[in-house]
Amino acid sequence: MIKIKVNSCTYKIQMSGHAEYAEQGKDIVCSAASILLYTLADTVIKNEEMLIHEPRIKIEAENVCYVQCIPKPEYRANISTIYQTILNGFELLQEGYPDNLKIENI
Repeated sequence: MIKIKVNSCTYKIQMSGHAEYAEQGKDIVCSAASILLYTLADTVIKNEEMLIHEPRIKIEAENVCYVQCIPKPEYRANISTIYQTILNGFELLQEGYPDNLKIENI
C-alpha cells in the first residue's frame, strides 16, 4: 500500500510504499501517485521565488519520497492552493483505490 503523509502546517507531502495493484512497472496506482508528487516537485521548483528557502525534495524509486517548502508570507495562499490541488489528486486516487493508497494527516 502507498502511504501518503500530509502536513499542511509545514507544506510537506511524503509518499512511501508500493500500491501492489499490479507488478512493478505496470502499476497504474503507483504511476498516478508518482506523477502527482513529481508535479508538485516541479511546480514548487518553477515557483521558487515564492519560497523562503530552496524546496526540500527527495524522489527516489523504492524509498520514502517527499516534497516540502516554506512559502514567503505573501505567497502562502498560492502555495497552499498548489498543495491542495495535489492533495485533491491523491484523495481521488484513494477513493478509486482504497486498498492501494491511504492518506494520513500528520
